[in-house]
Amino acid sequence: MGQALWRLPPRQQQQLQEELADRLADQEAGQEQGRDGGPQRRAPQQCYGPDIYHLLRTRIGGKERHGFIDLEMLPPELGITILSYLNATDLCLAGCVWQDLGNDEYLWQG
Repeated sequence: MGQALWRLPPRQQQQLQEELADRLADQEAGQEQGRDGGPQRRAPQQCYGPDIYHLLRTRIGGKERHGFIDLEMLPPELGITILSYLNATDLCLAGCVWQDLGNDEYLWQG
């Protein structure tokens, strides 16, 4: 019925977080020139599960370059990891906001 959620092992979580931090640092520092004159891209580290490198490469290469990514684009386990940084109070407040938005009839009128 619903999609099963699972947690990544700590080593894989650390690997994904390091890769995300590297990608964001590269994006903020500007892209360096590669041998062919185009932007230099490093080979992705081995990633078990969803292809995070493809998601990051597509997102960075796209038109939208503001500092936010859509949580719906991320694999569920990565979205859970991001939301795990919220404390219980903030997570409950966010849940209340999402519930209010979901119950707003004006938004459902299309």
